[in-house]
Amino acid sequence: MRLIFTRSLFLTVFPAVLFLFFLTAAAPGQTATAGNQQQPELTIEDILAELRSNKTTAEQRNKLLNIEVKRRNVDFLLDSEAEKKLRQAGAGNDLIDTIRRQNVDFYFNRGLNFGKQGDFISAIADLSKVIELSPNLYEAYYNRGLAYSEKNENDLAIADFDKALVIRPSEAAAYLNRGSVYEAKGELDRAIANYNQALSTNPGYALAYFNRAVAYAKKKDFAHALADYDKAILYKPNFAGAYNNRGNIYRNRKDYERALADYNKVIQYEPDDPRGYNNRGLVYREKGELDRAVADFDKAVFLKVDYADAYYNRAGAYAAKGDNDKAIADLRKVLQLNPDDEKAKENLERLLKKKQ
Repeated sequence: MRLIFTRSLFLTVFPAVLFLFFLTAAAPGQTATAGNQQQPELTIEDILAELRSNKTTAEQRNKLLNIEVKRRNVDFLLDSEAEKKLRQAGAGNDLIDTIRRQNVDFYFNRGLNFGKQGDFISAIADLSKVIELSPNLYEAYYNRGLAYSEKNENDLAIADFDKALVIRPSEAAAYLNRGSVYEAKGELDRAIANYNQALSTNPGYALAYFNRAVAYAKKKDFAHALADYDKAILYKPNFAGAYNNRGNIYRNRKDYERALADYNKVIQYEPDDPRGYNNRGLVYREKGELDRAVADFDKAVFLKVDYADAYYNRAGAYAAKGDNDKAIADLRKVLQLNPDDEKAKENLERLLKKKQ
């Protein structure tokens, strides 16, 4: 009787570090002074009032305001209307440029914080303001591209990475992330071309080798995939994801000793990740070492109690041991977690019929 479809896990493409901090700004709403006191930000009304005063010359007022803006920041966006009001009141180029830089710092860093919190809509809004204020800022396009990719707005993400690379043509991370978006769109040849460009810029870029290996594996080009996983591990010896995926290829080739060696590395470097135990358990099961297999699946579900694939695979090990009651219990757990799992339904039905 055919029983239990094997389920291992390939890790997917790794984007580069999601939100990079290039600029700094004080916390929204207030700015720290040298004495650790907090002062309110300047409003546009504050600046207009000072510019229109007659206490000093226009040049002196601009110099004093320039110093004050650097010290306290502003609470408004320097859009075209705000700039027009300030210039009509006598603001000079230096003061306008200082306010613009404060705006860029504030919206850029707030956008990054929104991104770190998973609020990609707000991140995109703030980074778009940065681009309006500073149209040639690589970091703004790069990070907005990442935010768009997190929302699966792939064409907008690619457009932003394109613009980022016009500004800085040698940035490997932008090629890497553009490649990962093409991969998400299923355009594997374009993805590989971008990973190639990332590697031509940074030949030791482990993430680029990893992502290219994933793309090659999707194309069933396992020889090139293995070579790239080897390179990823060469340049990042503790790269658990690369060991995992290389181990999966070895297991599918029934090269069990190499697969076991790779899964052992996954467990060594990521002992709290259940995937290494699940995949090593599959090797033990296929080798007929069923007690070892069950022990690994036990560990996987201990680490992740809703890990349906590990319950499914443990059911296969129990069935191979002749312990159908435990296999049935695990398949029922799978269906509790994934009610539409047809393979689990099929195997559960077979085991229940066998008991009759």
